[in-house]
Amino acid sequence: MNKKIAEDASQYTLGLVKSHYLEADLELVGDGMAPDTSDLAWSDYLIDARTMAERVAADLSLQL
Repeated sequence: MNKKIAEDASQYTLGLVKSHYLEADLELVGDGMAPDTSDLAWSDYLIDARTMAERVAADLSLQL
């Protein structure tokens, strides 16, 4: 996946999460990710975060 597309999708998704959960602390999501992170490290991060993102998306879809 292109890094720019992943960044855009992440920002959009976190915006949706914040709109449903105003008290959510989204700072924790980006902990440890520097803006100049390599593509390989970014890819590894996305693989690790996928499970969490899928659970959040499933939870949001249940509430709709």
